[in-house]
Amino acid sequence: MKDNPDSLILPHTVLAGFICSETAGNPEVTERLLRNIITRIGHILNATPHTIKLLCNDSGCGSEAVLRILDNPDESVSPLPVTLYLPASPENHDTSGDHHGSGTGQMELVRRSTEIRVISAIEPSGSDYSISPVHEALIRECDILIVASRGRPDEDPDFVDILRFARLIGRSLFFINLSSGSVIEMRNHDRYLETLEHFNTYNKESVNRAAFDATMQRYAEILTKKIIRSGIPADVVKPLCRTIMPSFVRADMLARHYHTLYKMAGNVVYALSALAVFTITVQTLFFPHILWIVWLEVLEIAVIIVFLVGSRVGEWHRKWIDYRFLAERTRAAFFLCVICIRCHKPVSTQYTTLAHRPNDWMVLAFERILDMRPIEFCRLDIPFHALKMFLLNAWVDNRLNFYTVASDENNKKYNRYAYIGESIFFITLIIAVVHATGLEYTETDLIPSFPFILALLTITLPAAGAALAAIRVQREYLKNSERYASIMRHLSSVRNQIHAAEDMNTLCSLLEEVNDLTMSEELDWRITFRFRDLEA
Repeated sequence: MKDNPDSLILPHTVLAGFICSETAGNPEVTERLLRNIITRIGHILNATPHTIKLLCNDSGCGSEAVLRILDNPDESVSPLPVTLYLPASPENHDTSGDHHGSGTGQMELVRRSTEIRVISAIEPSGSDYSISPVHEALIRECDILIVASRGRPDEDPDFVDILRFARLIGRSLFFINLSSGSVIEMRNHDRYLETLEHFNTYNKESVNRAAFDATMQRYAEILTKKIIRSGIPADVVKPLCRTIMPSFVRADMLARHYHTLYKMAGNVVYALSALAVFTITVQTLFFPHILWIVWLEVLEIAVIIVFLVGSRVGEWHRKWIDYRFLAERTRAAFFLCVICIRCHKPVSTQYTTLAHRPNDWMVLAFERILDMRPIEFCRLDIPFHALKMFLLNAWVDNRLNFYTVASDENNKKYNRYAYIGESIFFITLIIAVVHATGLEYTETDLIPSFPFILALLTITLPAAGAALAAIRVQREYLKNSERYASIMRHLSSVRNQIHAAEDMNTLCSLLEEVNDLTMSEELDWRITFRFRDLEA
């Protein structure tokens, strides 16, 4: 059951579309700048095993530049699979119209391409821009676009519509100006370069090896007990325990780690904010001549800034919600794979775009994790009743118990913070009334500084109440409690249907409903907490 967390690095393939101006005539410059861009993508994925697949057409200068790279590969461009987009089959494609004498080079590129895509000119275009079907297909199907123009866009009219169409569909791109030898990086709505950065960041994460092994062993023991109790063959989940489970454990441990950091930072920032008010008030009222106390407030504010900057630079909030999303999707995939169902990636709608994008790094990572699962292990000869009981005990009941406990805990925390906050403001109200009536100035030998104490409490208690309210709102205790309770009720109903299921088709349909239900909850949870980053 042991696995090395460092061996769980996920690979990725980048589809880089390349369009070169027909009137550009400097293949040497084009080659150099194209190499630089490929190297740039490689630097972004420096911790990720990756392949850059080039999608291109057969333009003269572009063909020569690609062939020069293929003839002289280096570490950043080797291997470089090439998919060639043509308006007609290679046998019928005419290269005699080339203005740069590179028809032979175009034919050589046809020969050396790993794949050829024929885009018929009569295929309907999906845009109002005057671009060729080949260019439209290439732009739509690539992950990131590389455009090589003879100059600025206004100096190359053929490329104006290409750039407009790329922006229309949100494609991020690198624009090469062959006249000046410059490259402009344009990050559009798909945010694909950001996706690569986050994907690579996940691969660079490390977890404690001892804790990883202990967690793997704990899950193995839990699964073993449930396998024995249900009566399914013991070797059913072994392939999954060597592939999907380690990836789940890694993502889950990272999510827990960054959740701890995120909560700790929030507690420290809000607590020190109230403490800073307390410190300066004590110094002003009781020790006006002891200035070193002011340095305590300076220290408290400095610590607040350190945690705010650390949280933002370390991306504790983003990593927590991203890694939790990936972990929960991987958990569902583990159990669906037992009955030979491939867990689908989250669908994209206008609502879910707030939670994730179609090419978001978690979706790509999830697909890579599923690719690690050996298809040949999948078995359909497991006794139906034993399989049903295993999935109920190991997955459905586990999720049902989680939502039940989580709903109760969030409700208790919400009420606790609300009662404490209300009590603080009620006490502040009483003190304010005493202050307004002047009762604190009544002569007393026992507490001569009583008026100052009341002033201290009047100033600092609202700050403490505000800090508690900020924590309560940031953690969304009430919404989480209600959402988990709703999911629990729905899941309980589905669980009863699964228990009564008598055939495999019904079981598979109900398990997919469980998957859809939990995925909807994860998307809603992610949308909620996406806007709960730690802020000053």
